[in-house]
Amino acid sequence: MAKPTSNSDQFSDFAPPGRVEPDFSGLDSAADILRDAAKFGLLDDLRKLLGMENGDSGADKLRIARDIAYEFAGEKDRDLAVDVFIHVTGIAEFGPASLRDYGCKHGCTHEWFRRKAEEMLRNYVLHGSNSVVILVCVAIVAAGVTGALHVSPWLVLLGAALYYLTEYGTHRFLFHAGPSRFAWVRAKQHRLHYDHHVEPSRLDLLFLPLWYVVPNTLLMVVIAYAILRDAGMVAALVLGSMLALLQYEWVHFIAHQPYTPKTGFGRWMKRYHLRHHFVNEKLWFGVSSPLMDMVYRTYRDLNDAPRSPTTKVLYPEP
Repeated sequence: MAKPTSNSDQFSDFAPPGRVEPDFSGLDSAADILRDAAKFGLLDDLRKLLGMENGDSGADKLRIARDIAYEFAGEKDRDLAVDVFIHVTGIAEFGPASLRDYGCKHGCTHEWFRRKAEEMLRNYVLHGSNSVVILVCVAIVAAGVTGALHVSPWLVLLGAALYYLTEYGTHRFLFHAGPSRFAWVRAKQHRLHYDHHVEPSRLDLLFLPLWYVVPNTLLMVVIAYAILRDAGMVAALVLGSMLALLQYEWVHFIAHQPYTPKTGFGRWMKRYHLRHHFVNEKLWFGVSSPLMDMVYRTYRDLNDAPRSPTTKVLYPEP
């Protein structure tokens, strides 16, 4: 990052303001962000806001750029503000650029792309409970293929549907529940979700832990077996639920990685989830789908949603 001098020097080589389509094509320096802001006609606001602080380090400049994005989220083009915030913090590269575009811009080789893809896949498989869930899915599929269990595809679909129906309620009413009066429970709440809002892209907070997934799965098995009294039917429900969980974890993982999904729906869901983190944590609870947000009326158009001061620290201490 370029070291700032005076305000006039910082902006002297910028192009004249003029509204153009945003193109945040890489995780650039704060100076690059400021240059882009000139193209968007936002220089006057940036000049005023930058005059409030005189940080010399690159970290200070990046923090100022982040704070500017917060200001825009409350005042101006809020859709653009979310993109700016995502861009300058490195939480997610969102827009027309993909991971490959970012690499090309910075001269990365084919080998770099291969290593990056392997790193992303490795992080997904090895963190949280994903590796165990994958093994459970493989075991159930193997039992179905060999005939050890009769695994009905319809019950697999039902298991997935049940997971998606409970995903919203779990996120809203359990993960966002108020702090417990018991210290050990509060510690679990912080690991499970509170701290994820503080550091959204931190891998060890991004995935559901085994101590949460295993008891919930066992509870599901007990309830399902008490009703169905058939191991194959229960296994099919578990398989569907586990596959849906893996899809949820993948969508959530991608939302907090510097990667742009390839499908339009994937890109839209990424933006959707990041609004929950950076605009209002009381809205947009759906991670895999917005359907239940629409049912429970926690879906809002971005421009109609109030900006919350507690997106990062869900329950500030009094």
